[in-house]
Amino acid sequence: MQFLKNTVLASAAATGVLRHAITRRISQPIILMYHGVTRKQSLHGLENNDGKHVAKDDFVRHLGILKQCFRTISLQEMVEGLYSGANLTNTITLTFDDGYENNFSVAAPILYDFKIPATFFLATGLIDKEQFIWPDLIEVALNQTKKKELEFEGLECKLPINSLDRKRKALFTLKRFLKSKQMERLPEMLKTLTHSLDVDLGEPQGDYRFMTWAQARSLSASGFDLGAHTVTHPILSKITLEIAMKEIIESQQTVINETGKCSNTFCYPNGKSEDYNIDVRNFIKKHFRAALSTNRGTARFSEIDELRRLSPPQVGFGKSLEWMLLRGQ
Repeated sequence: MQFLKNTVLASAAATGVLRHAITRRISQPIILMYHGVTRKQSLHGLENNDGKHVAKDDFVRHLGILKQCFRTISLQEMVEGLYSGANLTNTITLTFDDGYENNFSVAAPILYDFKIPATFFLATGLIDKEQFIWPDLIEVALNQTKKKELEFEGLECKLPINSLDRKRKALFTLKRFLKSKQMERLPEMLKTLTHSLDVDLGEPQGDYRFMTWAQARSLSASGFDLGAHTVTHPILSKITLEIAMKEIIESQQTVINETGKCSNTFCYPNGKSEDYNIDVRNFIKKHFRAALSTNRGTARFSEIDELRRLSPPQVGFGKSLEWMLLRGQ
C-alpha cells in the first residue's frame, strides 16, 4: 500500500499536478530547514546516511518549485510579520543549520542566482576548525572501522557492525544513546568510541567540513543572514542552565564579533521539544525575538520561541517536496 501511495505521489509530482495544487491553495507561513547541499553523485557506505545534505540538482529543483509557488522572504521578515499580524499567506523562508562549508560553496551561489534569501545558523565552535560535529564523527567512525562488533559502556549488548545494514542500525542506536546522556560527558565518550572502533579519523573532508569565518563574512556581505546555533551544538536540556546560557550568548556574540551582526532568531541544536526546557526558553526570550525548533509544521506566532519547520524529504525514498508543502507537515 505504501509503495502504491509513493508511486502515485511521484507520478503526480512529475506531471505537475501537485505543483498546480500548491499554487491554488492558501497556506500558513513555512520555514524550510536544510543542513547542506552536496555536489557528490555517489556515496560510500554510511556517508550522508540521514540525507541531511541534499543533492545539488535536487536543491535547484526545490528552489524552482519555491519560486513558482511561494513568496520567498527572509526569516527576519517572517518573524516580524508574525509579531505584527501581517499577511504571510503563501510565504516561505529557508534556513540552514550548523554551518557546513557546502552552505557557502554550493548552496549560496544557487540561492543568489534564484534571488532567494536564507539564514545560516552557525555552531560557532566548529567554524574555522578542522573537527567533526559529534553526530558526523559517529557516522565516519562506523563507516571506516574494520571491526565486526562494538562493545560500548552503557549499552546492554554488543552491536554487530559486520555489514552496512548493521552499521546503519548501530549508528541509530549510538546517536539515540548519546543524546540521552549528559553532554558534559560527550567528548570523553566519543574518544572511547573511536578507540573501540580502532579508527583515526583525521580532519573532516568533503561534506563533513565546516565553513571558515572568511566564508561566513562573505555570505553576510552577499546579503544572507547569519545566526547563533550555540558553540558546541549540545542538547540544551542535557546541560546545566548556566552552561546553556553561556553556549547561547557566546555563540551570538561570536557571530557579531566575526561578521558585524547576528540574526535576532536563535536556532536550537537538535531542536525537538525535549531538547530544550522552559528555563532555556525563558532565557531565549530575553535575548532573541524568536527561536527555531525542528518540530514539524507551519510557523505560528503562538510558538514564536519554538517555531516549527519542515525538512525537505530525501530523494529516492518515494517522498515528494510538493506533497510535503501541500500538506504543510
